[in-house]
Amino acid sequence: MIRSLSRTLGAVIAAVACWLWASAAAASGFADFDADRETILHGRALPKQAPVAGEADVVGPWTEQDGQLDLGTEEATGNRFWLVKAGVGDVADGLVRARLKPGKRIDGSVIFRAQAGIDLKELSGYALAFDVDSARLMRWDKGTVLPIGPEAEIPRLQRASSIEVVIYLVGPQIIATVYDGDTFDRLASLAIHETTYTDGRVGFRAGKKAEAMQFGLLSVMDTRTPAPKPKGSGRYGAVKRYGLDADPGTTPFGNTRFVFVPESAVGSLPRELRKGVEARLRGDDGAKQAVVFTDTVGFERMKRMGIEVLAVDSNVPWKTFDPAYRKYAAKAPVASGRGFRLDLSYKNVEMVEALLRGYQAKYPDISTMVELGRSHQGRPIWALKISDNPEADEPEPAVLLNGSHHASELLSVEYPLDAAAHLLENYGRDRQVKRWVDDLEIWVVPMVNPDGNWMFLEESRFASRKNGRDTNLDGFYDPFEGIDLNRNYPLGWGQTPGSSGVTGSKYYRGPHPLSEPESWAMASLADRLHFAAAISFHTVGNAIFLPYTVADTEPPSPNVPFIIAKQMEEAGLEQPNKRFIKARANGYPVSGSDQDWLMHAFGTVAYIVEGSHHNPSLEVRARAIAATRPVWQTLLTRVHSGPRISGHVRTADGTPIEAVVRVEQIQLRAGERWTARARDGRFDRLVATPGRYTIEAKAPGYAPATVEVKVRGATSVDITLDAA
Repeated sequence: MIRSLSRTLGAVIAAVACWLWASAAAASGFADFDADRETILHGRALPKQAPVAGEADVVGPWTEQDGQLDLGTEEATGNRFWLVKAGVGDVADGLVRARLKPGKRIDGSVIFRAQAGIDLKELSGYALAFDVDSARLMRWDKGTVLPIGPEAEIPRLQRASSIEVVIYLVGPQIIATVYDGDTFDRLASLAIHETTYTDGRVGFRAGKKAEAMQFGLLSVMDTRTPAPKPKGSGRYGAVKRYGLDADPGTTPFGNTRFVFVPESAVGSLPRELRKGVEARLRGDDGAKQAVVFTDTVGFERMKRMGIEVLAVDSNVPWKTFDPAYRKYAAKAPVASGRGFRLDLSYKNVEMVEALLRGYQAKYPDISTMVELGRSHQGRPIWALKISDNPEADEPEPAVLLNGSHHASELLSVEYPLDAAAHLLENYGRDRQVKRWVDDLEIWVVPMVNPDGNWMFLEESRFASRKNGRDTNLDGFYDPFEGIDLNRNYPLGWGQTPGSSGVTGSKYYRGPHPLSEPESWAMASLADRLHFAAAISFHTVGNAIFLPYTVADTEPPSPNVPFIIAKQMEEAGLEQPNKRFIKARANGYPVSGSDQDWLMHAFGTVAYIVEGSHHNPSLEVRARAIAATRPVWQTLLTRVHSGPRISGHVRTADGTPIEAVVRVEQIQLRAGERWTARARDGRFDRLVATPGRYTIEAKAPGYAPATVEVKVRGATSVDITLDAA
């Protein structure tokens, strides 16, 4: 156990050393006092702690009062030592912390791994020694002291009201850092490799030149004593390791901290910490709180100042900083005109369901809700089907608009919701909208990934992309687990670059294609409908991505998706970031995306449309939605009006056949095999231009059939196959 802990701490110290030497003086991280693991041998670390009056062997005059060791008034002729009793605070590998006040003149040391006989003047061990403007690591050998490392100049040392020392020890590796005790700015870093003394006592030394110095906190963390472990099983233990109600002793992620304090405490914060106030909200008890974004340094300063801390974490949810969401999350949709207000806040899965139900209730003749499946955590995946006869399976082209494959992309939910609202609210008022709804089946799925959305909004800002699968099977889902749903579809699944087989990666593709209930639900819908066209909305990229994004996979020729994407690009308006959404035929490699699979499996002209922003202000959200609306409208018009070849493949008695339907003028270059759909034998093929086309249908047990059609706009053709 000791060796294992030492090796682990050694790796940490090596990383810390590199960081210390490479960084500027101002610290972004600090070895904050850990009350659960550090043993206080003298003094106090936090204001509310009772001071410890340590038991020590001493040389020379010392006085102790309220956790401070003073040198007293008696003049000393040489070094004075204050060394914790043997066996009380010994340390081998671990951490030593000390707090000093320079006084009028600093001349003293923090002693560690010390060994002494009856006479402390024959001390052996190590010390971090301070003079007026410098610090240096020293070795004592039976009373003889020698420097064992370079001197670190600290011009501000004598002017500091206090300094704090943190010394890391692993085997022969010794790293000492010196901080300003008030600001925790790093003043110096020293590191040596020294093999003489492996363990021993800790304490203080005051030199004969010291004047009005004080020695306060002295604590140790000896890794020979294992740290407390959380109860439970699994890699980390089956406990909640993050969030405002996390189990005691858990550690937030990284250096950043969100510190919740009473709003009344903000005025007591130093100016630089007040600048970090990022949110004001009310706690569960109704009391006003402020959320301060800071780092470990700022948090340690708050603790040392005695600021009341209500909660601290790095893993706060989106809702902490979004008062509009907090206001509307638990409320019913707000009615407005012919529909509902969509611009009041971003939305979770429950809000999306309430809106879809509200619209279906308002427009029952042209819409119906369909539950496509359930997520890992049991949340429904809802679709709103919009058509003039929504309860029937009509022989019409189907179009899919979906959002939120990725957890944190809140704006991606808003695009399909806007489409549904626009179609329903303007049906009967806008001729073009009426034609779309009457002649197409439009499926709107605003939230493909309800678990990830909920995690991001309600539990953790670290939930960036993935779904709610408990990938390490410890009975607890954290924001780094899950599957990237847009790497889980069959085409190209498993390829790299474009996805990852590492479970912790944000691009983790899952154990096998369609392993996730969310992607399975979407794939099942597509298999039943064979969409003519589809858009999967995402955020940030200002782009219309075309199939194929799988490396070394050639799209059909002519490239109909590219031709239509250019029309969509031209229709789009200027985005709030002063840019336009552009068609991109060669995006970054993606393996296992929905758009690629839809195109390859069914001939769907499928796109990923990435909006201008991630999760912007509500005002920017509204402008982004309006600027993107012509993009999906152009696609609906292109599907509705063509040029398009649609038809059915049946037997002579009208039985539908799931035949392979090929347009000879379209060269397929990736092994595509596009069939008519099983439910009615229907197929839909968007083509590049009007003209003459040859259609071939094949199915096992039937003689192939070929027909020629002249395509102007939306052209229909029925094909009959006879038994072979």
